[in-house]
Amino acid sequence: MAHVVYVDPSDEFASLVQKIEAISGEDLVLLVPKGNILLEDTLHWQLVQRLVRSLSKRVVVVTQSRHSRHAARRAGFPVYRSLRRLKFNASQAQTATLTPFLKKGRGSAFPVVLGSILLGLLLFLALGAYLVVPTGAVTIKPVTQEMAMTISIRATDQAKEIDVPGGRIPARYLRTPLEGIETVDTTGRKSVPGKARGEVTFLNRSASRQTVQEFTLVAAGLGAQFLTLEQVELAPSGGMGRARIIAQVPGPAGNLGSMAIDRVADDPLAPVLAVWNELPTFGGLEEDIPVVTAQDLSNLRARLRGKLAKDGQSQLQALRSEGESIYPITVSFSTSEEVFDNESGAESGTLTLRMKGEVSGLAFNGKDVNLLAQKALEGQALQGFQLQTRTLEVAPLEAYDWGEGWVAFRVLARAKASVVVEGDKVVESLRGKNPKEAQEYLNWRFPQSEQLSFQIRPVQLDWVPIYFWKIEVRY
Repeated sequence: MAHVVYVDPSDEFASLVQKIEAISGEDLVLLVPKGNILLEDTLHWQLVQRLVRSLSKRVVVVTQSRHSRHAARRAGFPVYRSLRRLKFNASQAQTATLTPFLKKGRGSAFPVVLGSILLGLLLFLALGAYLVVPTGAVTIKPVTQEMAMTISIRATDQAKEIDVPGGRIPARYLRTPLEGIETVDTTGRKSVPGKARGEVTFLNRSASRQTVQEFTLVAAGLGAQFLTLEQVELAPSGGMGRARIIAQVPGPAGNLGSMAIDRVADDPLAPVLAVWNELPTFGGLEEDIPVVTAQDLSNLRARLRGKLAKDGQSQLQALRSEGESIYPITVSFSTSEEVFDNESGAESGTLTLRMKGEVSGLAFNGKDVNLLAQKALEGQALQGFQLQTRTLEVAPLEAYDWGEGWVAFRVLARAKASVVVEGDKVVESLRGKNPKEAQEYLNWRFPQSEQLSFQIRPVQLDWVPIYFWKIEVRY
């Protein structure tokens, strides 16, 4: 035989557990009343399911609460609306889910048919009432007040909240590190005397092998001297070899004619070697070479700073929270390190700079701007008028002043305000009045309206319906 467990509306989960555990039988019926919020939750039903399985009990849920029925079904319980004609199949195993079934009988379908007939009748009556019950409609289009004003706002990192009287809103600094490298061509030029170049021939007059080392000194009599640029090996007794040479001293004095170079100036080789130049030497003239200027340093510094500052602005924009804005004038770049590869006056065709620093900017939230503008406009609305927030438009103007941690700017705010219309109170005031009285009341209550009309159906009625849900207020 099944035991019925009554669940009180005020029962908590612990008390429900105690009631279930107190029943010694295997078959239980949980009778859940309406208003028990605890068992409208699927999670609690799943906990009950776990409990009854651990106790090897079979449970059927009976409740008229739609939410409880839905939650119990999702937890796997059989659910019915009433105890009437409910019984249990005792042949099931203890661990099986309890399966209730209705008694079969000749008249078992009659309640269903009767319920369907009653439901259809109710729907028919409701439709008829909707078509014949009088209705009323009030259309009110209040006069609007258009407002526009220029508002000065200061965004500062010293403000913690919006200060409407002071026109201040909170702001915060955004910062990010930067590093860059840039190379440019130098613009300076300097004339430097060039060193003459050429080629000489050596002749070995000794019976032994001779080696002419690199940077061996040769000369033209007592005049210009040259250094060899490579090593030469000379065979004994007439061995010959050639070597490139460069003048020791720059300038035109190194430009010699052919056969002008005639001796080896280094003592160990001078007695045994003969030397001469078959072709004239050349290149001992002024050369125009690039050099680094102070202007090159300054220009490169400004160029790389500008590039990093521009990159920094993009990075700051990515750091903003939703709705935040940054005025470009508040963005600044500070240098922590800069290294040039050459100094002013250095002979070089290029100049390279490596720079490190930080970019920062002041960010503020556009919602704060809109709210401050809204509050300012509300103070300009006429008495009895209310700002229509959906019409609020705020356009940023120029930033006219700024400093450390703050920026001052102007915005142009526009909005519309209208007379406050409370639909429920209008309905209460019109109930039971005849159409003339209703129209007079509306004319008195809303004198500042572009459109004000009152309609009632059927038109032959001489009173406003008292049914609250049948009167509509449009505005």
